[in-house]
Amino acid sequence: MPVAVVHNDVLTNDFNQLFDNVVHAPETYLSVDGPPVMVLASAGPFFHQVLPSRSVNLGLSFSAAHWLSTQPEISLPDGFYFCEATGADCDALARLAATDWRAFLVARAAELTPGGRLLVQCVGTDDSGGAPQVTARKLMQAMSDVAREMAADGTLDAQAVDHYILPVYARTVGEARAPLEGRDAVDGFDIETIRVDPVANPYLTKWEADGNADAYGAAYAAFVRGFTESSLRLHLFGAGNGDGDRDVDGLVDEYFSRLRTRFAADPRRDPFEDWTLTVVLVRTAP
Repeated sequence: MPVAVVHNDVLTNDFNQLFDNVVHAPETYLSVDGPPVMVLASAGPFFHQVLPSRSVNLGLSFSAAHWLSTQPEISLPDGFYFCEATGADCDALARLAATDWRAFLVARAAELTPGGRLLVQCVGTDDSGGAPQVTARKLMQAMSDVAREMAADGTLDAQAVDHYILPVYARTVGEARAPLEGRDAVDGFDIETIRVDPVANPYLTKWEADGNADAYGAAYAAFVRGFTESSLRLHLFGAGNGDGDRDVDGLVDEYFSRLRTRFAADPRRDPFEDWTLTVVLVRTAP
């Protein structure tokens, strides 16, 4: 039986590169012996349906469902991350994340066939004991520190730094379960598993093995740039420019150069700590 694989991402995604990877990557799924595979794409945010109703047998989402639907408009002088917010700002971020997660689940429930499965993996928070363990909290504090250093020497706009937050929310198991249980639960899902697991840091592991701090700093900074640059470019480096004369490309390069230097100077100072949230749901018959 032929298999249709549909890749979904926002309109600004580089779909040309995606299809090039699918066709030419050494371990592409097209090279696996088996049924014929049709490779398709659906462009648009996943907070609403991106595929026809009851057309999906298996839904997979990796490192995506933690992104928020909009850029939060709050002031956060002490960091770049949701977990540093307090009071009304903290409540607002939690409400936005809850609304987004519910919308995501409603859309997937519509798309899945009865008996179909949904697997979601994203960054999470382990609150099972003691202080919450939040994925990337130390990294985000380091990123905030570097931005404030650049603001202090006039390289970045200080007000833009105070108002920037990475639009990511690392949910707890309880927050992930909330819209799936109780009187107002999203219709159509049985929970197979919802859990948080610690994941080893491959960059730190490699440095511990070879002791090459420069290589560690370069690899870690490149990893961080890969998932943060688009947000930083739009909402931090491009903000507060006044007459628009600032070189955004230059700011981006300078920022990640400083981050690389910081990582290399003390590899244990700002590790990427990851508690991955895994959600597996089964679509029930209507």
